[in-house]
Amino acid sequence: FKFIILVMNLKKNCLFVFFVCLFSFFKEVLAIHHHPRLPINYLENSIFFGEKRVVFMNISKSEALRLKNEIEQKKCEVENRKIVFLYKKNNEYFYLKNDQKESSLTYILPSKVSIVGLDGFLKFSNNEIQSLDQYFTFIDQMPLRNKEKQFDKTCN
Repeated sequence: FKFIILVMNLKKNCLFVFFVCLFSFFKEVLAIHHHPRLPINYLENSIFFGEKRVVFMNISKSEALRLKNEIEQKKCEVENRKIVFLYKKNNEYFYLKNDQKESSLTYILPSKVSIVGLDGFLKFSNNEIQSLDQYFTFIDQMPLRNKEKQFDKTCN
C-alpha cells in the first residue's frame, strides 16, 4: 500500500513539474511581440540610395566647423568611402560641405550621429561625436566596403 501512495505522490510531483514547465513556456510565448519589427530604409527614394553612405549629424556650429575642417583634410578618404555628411537644422538636413539644403530625404534621425549604409539601413547611431578615423574604421568593417577597397584611390 505504501508503494502505491509513493507512486501516486511521484505522479502528482511529475504532473506539477510538467504544468509548471508548460505554464512557463506559454508565458514566454505570450510575452513575444505580436508582429515583427520592420527595418526602415532611410535612403529609399533619395538621391543617395545605392550611391552614398550618409552620416547624419545633429551638431552645434562649433562641432560642425571642426568636423568640416577634418573632412577637408581627409577628402580623399571620404570620397573612397562614398560618404556624404549632412547636419540637421530646424528639422531639415543640409550638406556640411556647402550648407545647401538636402530635400530628397524624408526621415529625421534623433541621435547626434547616425550612419546609414548604401543599402539605406541604419548601421550606427550614437549621441557622441567621434573622430573621422573612428567612423572610417566602422565603415571599413562593412561587407560591401571590403569589396570596394580594391578600387580606392591612393590618399596622401
